[in-house]
Amino acid sequence: MDPAEADRTASALEPTFLEALESHQPIRRAGISDYVARAALWLASDASSFVTGQDLAVDGGISAGRPASVAIAERATIGKAFAAILA
Repeated sequence: MDPAEADRTASALEPTFLEALESHQPIRRAGISDYVARAALWLASDASSFVTGQDLAVDGGISAGRPASVAIAERATIGKAFAAILA
């Protein structure tokens, strides 16, 4: 897909991708950039002064072992959304 076309149609696909992402997250919601920003602020603050040598995963628990594979039904839903936009 042409990048300009992808940018133009992204908003129409957003609900489909959001639903798929939420279904894979153990906490059943998609993350937003503010979650990462808050973690970065905490790491830069004195509150984290005793934390050293750690990786901080701000991913809603998905790296804790939940399968990242997309179900066949979800692939079909995403495919239909793409087809509707490109039609």
